[in-house]
Amino acid sequence: MNDPSPRSGAIIACVLALSGCGVRPNGTDLYRDAVQAFRDGKPEKAMDLANAAIARCKPDTECNWSARLLEAELLMLDRPDVAGAILSKLPPSKFAALAARRTWLQGDLQAELEHPELAEVLYSKARQMASSAGAWDVISEIDLSRGRLLAVWRHDMHGAEAIFHEVAEQASRRQDAYYDAIALNGLGMLRQKDWRFDEAIPWLRRTVEVARNGGGQRLIAVASHNLGICYSQLGSFDEAIKSHQMAIDLLGETGSAFYRTELLRQMGTTYFLQGEFPKAIEYYRQAVALANSDAHGARCYRALASAYASIGNWDAAEQSNDKAISVVNDDTSRPWAEKNQAVIAEGRGKYDEASGLYHKTITDAKSIPVLLWESHGALARIYSKTGKDRQADDEFDKTIEIVDNDVERISTQDYSLTFFSLQIDLYRDYVRALIARHAFQRALDVANSSRARLLLQRLAIRRKAQTTPTPDYQGIARRLHCVLLFYWIMPQQSYLWVITPDGIPPPIPLPPAEQIRHWVEQYRTFVEQTVGDPMTTKNEAGHQLYNALIAPAERLIPRNSRVILLPDDALNWLNFETLPVYGNSPQALPHYWIEDVRLEIAPSLTVLSTDKRPSPHPPESLLIIGNPVSPSREFPPLDYAANEIETIEAKFPNAEKRTFTGSTARPGVYRKSEPSHFSLLHFSAHAVANKESPLDSAIILSPDGDNFKLYARSVMDIPLSADLVTISACRSAGARSYSGEGLVGFAWAFLQAGAHNVIAGLWDVTDSSTPRIMDVLYSKLAAGVSPADALRAAKLNLIHSGRGDRRPYYWGPFQIYTR
Repeated sequence: MNDPSPRSGAIIACVLALSGCGVRPNGTDLYRDAVQAFRDGKPEKAMDLANAAIARCKPDTECNWSARLLEAELLMLDRPDVAGAILSKLPPSKFAALAARRTWLQGDLQAELEHPELAEVLYSKARQMASSAGAWDVISEIDLSRGRLLAVWRHDMHGAEAIFHEVAEQASRRQDAYYDAIALNGLGMLRQKDWRFDEAIPWLRRTVEVARNGGGQRLIAVASHNLGICYSQLGSFDEAIKSHQMAIDLLGETGSAFYRTELLRQMGTTYFLQGEFPKAIEYYRQAVALANSDAHGARCYRALASAYASIGNWDAAEQSNDKAISVVNDDTSRPWAEKNQAVIAEGRGKYDEASGLYHKTITDAKSIPVLLWESHGALARIYSKTGKDRQADDEFDKTIEIVDNDVERISTQDYSLTFFSLQIDLYRDYVRALIARHAFQRALDVANSSRARLLLQRLAIRRKAQTTPTPDYQGIARRLHCVLLFYWIMPQQSYLWVITPDGIPPPIPLPPAEQIRHWVEQYRTFVEQTVGDPMTTKNEAGHQLYNALIAPAERLIPRNSRVILLPDDALNWLNFETLPVYGNSPQALPHYWIEDVRLEIAPSLTVLSTDKRPSPHPPESLLIIGNPVSPSREFPPLDYAANEIETIEAKFPNAEKRTFTGSTARPGVYRKSEPSHFSLLHFSAHAVANKESPLDSAIILSPDGDNFKLYARSVMDIPLSADLVTISACRSAGARSYSGEGLVGFAWAFLQAGAHNVIAGLWDVTDSSTPRIMDVLYSKLAAGVSPADALRAAKLNLIHSGRGDRRPYYWGPFQIYTR
């Protein structure tokens, strides 16, 4: 036993002093409290209580030896030499379970000292001893250690998984939340170690749930920490920061130096991946100051070097990286340090040295995807800068192939969205390099290949085809009789490709991303919040947007053209139809761009080439769901919904119709109604947009027990073949924009399900204007007009009405999304 610290001595004295007042805690109670403190992630308190138990219990008693073994377990990470000295002594033979525990801890110590073969021998021996003693808790501990050893040292994920499943099942049967939670965390970490972060998340969430039922605070913190790692690697930074912060709040002050260092380092990594480098440096510095082992210190220094390199502080980056190498330089750490060296050399303009180091990183990284794609991408940048175009293209293609493989391994739509959004800079670098050497067609190919990837996967699965060739862009324009506007937004320089049936001229340079975002935000505020009228009050942001985004292409867009627009970045939140056209002379009358063109929004050029679009015709069958019973005060009855539905039904007297209103308009009725049989679907209800988790956005319907929400994630899993889905609800177009996928919400979900066109709202819709829009829209549809032209006619009707709802706030939220 190590000498107690002054603080430990004070607690022991306090405990002993209590006996004079008639309160005399026995050693067994102290030991039990020490175990609970350990499970709650309070190692200092656990050590104090363990020492107090050792002092209270008589030598060579079960209580005394239990506390001594706990002391060794607590010391293992920070002072393995002292832990080894404690474990060198054997408990009396009558304490068979404690002897088994001591042998197991010796195995853990050898594993920590990186002697896996010896650890394996000790685990096997300990398990035989524990089985003979009938010590199921010790058997669980041993099996969990065996699983970790198989995963870390033997790379036997299947063997480790089998062990963790068995421990979880046994613990669940015994209703032991502690071992159940440890095993579940192990199952999550196996997937995390294999870079299957989305698959790890459900296991780690279960860990937190089970641990809250008695598994201990430490396990909640550990699982939350692991969740944070998974979320950050998938690009879901808000969730990552919440999870890391939960772990820090639980263990940040009382946890061991090892855990606190890891918590700080991983929080820094989340900010690093998010591009907030000063915050990352702040957390990395704290982690460096706290690290109490060579391995942890080296990891922190390497992370700090990466962050310094990201802000161009090459000297500080080099110093931190050299410090890491001087501490640890093994096969596991070497590729990360080499990559830092390469970044520093590249930053200093030493391209030959950097290229050699990136090649070395690729050789040493083996199966670390992030190092592979970052190194190939960096080589591509260097080759582009040095005029080695063919080598640059090869490296860019390798980078994209690695990223594509990683995206395909993600089985959850939510995290495919965030992960791919995190990698979009690879495509931007490639497009920038291609445009710089005037390879405009190839640049468009690469830019387009980043769009609507999840939708294309879904369409490919539906057709049992795995690949879609690069489309004939001019062929699309000819077949659809349209002009295609493909926007590509980048930090330094943005671009617009205009594709007509006659050709594809070089892309038009546009302002940088931040300028475009600023104008979009200003114009959205004018339209949505102040309900401004740009026909009576000239709006400078709207004017600048038109001049920057449309005016340069005017000569290629004949008046009354059909235009299919493919937006990017902030442009996903802008309804281009609402942009004012002020003209070049004082005599020119201002008007909206919707009066010049027939506009639709598409997710990608490839999507437009995949299916033959149906010819305009009156809908033959309608599914209408709306005017539900209000489930709460938050969602009051809609005054216009009943009249809207009656008007729509009256437009199609001969069509097959199924209508669900009032108490029958429940969430479950959507699937039961077999929506794939209908050519037109209409929803008239409240909707809520979920920005943090867009696929949890919901249409609010009548209560069915506690359920009254039809979720976007449910919608996309029910196949459709509808010509049109209309969602007459607020903010139904999408709650969040993702690079490559655009707005994700109900419009995206219905397109995923198979709808050809979706009408949805970018912002709040109003009771006063929506019925008028729907009246004209469905009158035109009943006459066989295309959905896009029908919606345009409805909007123009309001614009030319002379009433207050001529302003874009009232008609502008509805957009048509097409594939």
